[in-house]
Amino acid sequence: MRHIRHLELVLIAMIIAVVARNFPLQHYMPLSRYQHWSIALYIWALGFFIQAAWSWRKLTTNGKIALIAAGTYVSGAAMALYTNPWLDTTVSLQTTEQAETRYLLSAVWAVGGVLVGIVWMRWGLVELDYLKRKEEQMDSHACEVGGGD
Repeated sequence: MRHIRHLELVLIAMIIAVVARNFPLQHYMPLSRYQHWSIALYIWALGFFIQAAWSWRKLTTNGKIALIAAGTYVSGAAMALYTNPWLDTTVSLQTTEQAETRYLLSAVWAVGGVLVGIVWMRWGLVELDYLKRKEEQMDSHACEVGGGD
């Protein structure tokens, strides 16, 4: 099966991440808002990696690359948010260095998001092309068997 539909575990992880995001973890440990969000992002990133491992034999090379790239991108964002709670401007005063780092992280996230989007788009286009060719083969085979229209 070479379908792009192999995303069940990613969706389950996203649901668990939303639950983790809405669960008041701050009542049990000291966390900033961005650290709380990063925990949810880690859970979602884990879903990409587990899905890639679970569906490894069924996925195309583009699918494997897309899932690993998305998991790496989301976990990188989670790591940046968890290790830099000062990114939240409502928590602390910003120094000039922190403001510059914030702009750098924003640029890296934007470029990374575009790159991951391109990888996913390539996977989708390759899968779409595969499905079109398969449909054309089935139509030509049906015409040969049925004697044509």
